[in-house]
Amino acid sequence: MIKLLILVYLITLPMVTCERFGWWSPILVAVLSLGMFGMEETSVEIEDPFGINPNCLNLDVLTITIARDTGQLARFSS
Repeated sequence: MIKLLILVYLITLPMVTCERFGWWSPILVAVLSLGMFGMEETSVEIEDPFGINPNCLNLDVLTITIARDTGQLARFSS
């Protein structure tokens, strides 16, 4: 839904900016599109950080690190 709203906004943006920026409007819209769709894609990645894709967090390594550090803390406290 958010991607659709961004798309509608960016499609109608040249109509508003055309009077003020003239022929620079397509460049302005292209830069804004890159930024807005980049932020949207970043939010999709942050929304589900755990998985099996290469860019997901590696839970096995995190679990081993937590277990090792907990064991070290338990050893020092006794």
